[in-house]
Amino acid sequence: MKKNQHILFVHIPKTAGTSFRISAEEYYAEDEVFYDYSIQARETSKLIVEKIYKYQDFYGFYNTVLNKLDKSFLSGHFHSNKYASLYDTLNIVSFVRNPVEQVLSHFNHHKSRNGYDENFKTFIKDKRFCNIQSKALGDKPIGMYGFLGITEAYDSSIFLFNRLYNVELKTKHINKKSNHTLALEDININLLKLIERLNARDIRFYKAVKAQFEVRKALEAKGLVFTHGFIQKCTSHEIMGIAFQKDNEEAIAIDIYLGKQYLETVYARKLRVGQRNISRKGYIGFDYVYNGENKNNQKFLAFNSVTGQEIMH
Repeated sequence: MKKNQHILFVHIPKTAGTSFRISAEEYYAEDEVFYDYSIQARETSKLIVEKIYKYQDFYGFYNTVLNKLDKSFLSGHFHSNKYASLYDTLNIVSFVRNPVEQVLSHFNHHKSRNGYDENFKTFIKDKRFCNIQSKALGDKPIGMYGFLGITEAYDSSIFLFNRLYNVELKTKHINKKSNHTLALEDININLLKLIERLNARDIRFYKAVKAQFEVRKALEAKGLVFTHGFIQKCTSHEIMGIAFQKDNEEAIAIDIYLGKQYLETVYARKLRVGQRNISRKGYIGFDYVYNGENKNNQKFLAFNSVTGQEIMH
């Protein structure tokens, strides 16, 4: 692991986050691991209670941990925005899970661990438990996170995480055999449809993250580097976006297509205000204006010229 590499892990409930957290506990030194699972949670670190909950002193936490330690790992049930300003964007990580499975597992956890006494339908309809994955991570385009693993591909996720951050976390499966009060096969079709309707945003989010994960895995198999970024604007005559790679100070070459027609290669070297702390001092933007006629209103596409990876909309 490189020095000054501080990982922020957004632990979404019932996504294998506990397994990941325990693996990190074993890898990092005791004084490099910090937890924020609410002020009431016994796991929450004393430093977090003092700096964050007692004094709301986020800079004090930064100065005590990120500014002094060579590396650290902060995990907890919080929105990614809570600590995002303190961390490098590419060091913010999380795991996501099939939303139906996540809702079911979350209910079982509340039933067995938290004394929840309502029925499953009531739980499903409670807004606190709907779309919690996209709520935790949805304010930032998925291509701007350092790493988003997939619960159903946990072993592969750990492998990719280790490669990306040059660490050696062990694969663990904590809580895998917990006592479930309700199984997927017990859910009738109406309840299943209700889960899907009330968690439609999470389902779209999960599909996008899973697609990105498969791209990252395929690139890794070929020895190629994943390109972070996203499309900021796409009209019938213009496309704008961001593209950059971890540990690469070169501007990314981007091939622009209109449908299947190649148009031009541009470079992601224009300034994007607000992105100065990400890579290349914020000079990671690209744009292209099409002066021709787009009769069929085809969609503009952008690909890394070297790897062929599409920059996601």
